Amino acid sequence: MSARWPRPLFYIVMGLVLAADQLSKAWVRATLPLHASTTVIPGLLDLTFTHNTGVAFGMFQGQGFFVALLVVALAAGALFYTQGVNWAGWEPNLVGGAL
Repeated sequence: MSARWPRPLFYIVMGLVLAADQLSKAWVRATLPLHASTTVIPGLLDLTFTHNTGVAFGMFQGQGFFVALLVVALAAGALFYTQGVNWAGWEPNLVGGAL
């Protein structure tokens, strides 16, 4: 069987990851002052609230229009690429064929 697109579980997991990302950011904005830190896991993980106007590691700061174009181009490229992927072999153990 050849699947042209991922099964719904792929989109559900992707949506949950995006929601967790946005909720954690909203929680930090609501509870921490700028540049404040809080311990999440003692001795292992601390969060510090900072603003990054660029992308990863502050690259392209202040280049919002360029970054937006880059993101749209990368998303379009990923969408184009995934049309040729046989998704049937990627998910068989995740849902047991239920979705």
